[in-house]
Amino acid sequence: GKSILRNRYNTQELSQLVYLGQYLGSSSAQAVGLLEAFEKALASLNAEEHKVSIDRNKPLVDVLADKNVLIAILIMVLCLMKLENLKNKNYFISLRRRGSYVSIKLKGSKITSEVGYRKDLSDFINTIMVPFGGSLDWGINQGERVVFIRLHLSSQMPLRYNE
Repeated sequence: GKSILRNRYNTQELSQLVYLGQYLGSSSAQAVGLLEAFEKALASLNAEEHKVSIDRNKPLVDVLADKNVLIAILIMVLCLMKLENLKNKNYFISLRRRGSYVSIKLKGSKITSEVGYRKDLSDFINTIMVPFGGSLDWGINQGERVVFIRLHLSSQMPLRYNE
């Protein structure tokens, strides 16, 4: 039951960390489609346990990041949010463009269990994001988890309508 589910998410976290350890040295910043990165991150998780609603004021957002690193970060963030409340299936994401960056707000649910390594992992993720000009901030709003991710917008804004 719960311990199997918890172990699955902990294993997913660990596999992303191992991947990042092997990959980070060859990572490079480029234009990455943010929605595509979210889709790939969600595809690696159990779709029945992660229902994501995305609210955005502009349809396409390309950010400056390494695609594989960004996907790994998103997977780790969603896993941590799931570990804080295994019953939660609904995540709300809002994207807001602000000048040269995009602000991503991920809203989860009430925190029912503390994850002992959350701060260490979020500090590590933040360290990975700094070279790309990004940041990660974990907050609580009325007992509910809210995660803010900030990424620079790509100066090249390719239109991806035809892909």
